[in-house]
Amino acid sequence: MTFRITCLLLLLLVTAALQAQPHPGPGTQLSQVHADDGRTLAVWSRVPAQPRGTVLLVHGRTWSSLPNFDLQVLGEPPDSRSVLAALAQAGYAAYAVDLRGYGGTVRDPSGWNTPERAVADVCDVLVWIAHTHPGLAPSALLGYSNGARVALLMRPAWAPMLSAATTSLRRAGRALKHTQRAGCMCGVWMRAQALDRVWDQVPCMVSAHANACSACKRFTLLAA
Repeated sequence: MTFRITCLLLLLLVTAALQAQPHPGPGTQLSQVHADDGRTLAVWSRVPAQPRGTVLLVHGRTWSSLPNFDLQVLGEPPDSRSVLAALAQAGYAAYAVDLRGYGGTVRDPSGWNTPERAVADVCDVLVWIAHTHPGLAPSALLGYSNGARVALLMRPAWAPMLSAATTSLRRAGRALKHTQRAGCMCGVWMRAQALDRVWDQVPCMVSAHANACSACKRFTLLAA
């Protein structure tokens, strides 16, 4: 009897774990990009029919790209919290890379994902995006949380790959506003000033809201 109960509990746990796995939103595509060492990187994307620009999103340390940038919440309309969908609706080809050991990208053989390795992988994805959209300007790079640190490590030699780099770190830009309640970041607003010069003078604002109670990140794109 005890064995049967144990098996039933294990089955329930496995089922719950599978249901808890993030799922891409409708229209989100998965590509496999080869890094310079032969490993493959999972890249999620939403691409409109005629994009007017490209952007690469880099997730944080806790979650991979899907919960960070393509969050689908049961009981809510599809894509209501998806950054990829919002960018695509605004006319931009939006890409989000899973760094090594996250989401659809396997862990590095060394067991570690060093900052240098993460930056090199981001550069490989930027090159792939440039080849995918040869008629468009270089990508804008948006790093969130730990992804912001990766973005800040981009060397000047790699500047031709980028048209803009925006991070979610505090003081990342002149118009970065933040509020703190009980020591927790409750709202971050970033005005991506550089994007105004890059994407056909289209002003864009990215907002990131962190709910301290549910630890659920919500992102909304507001495009004028």
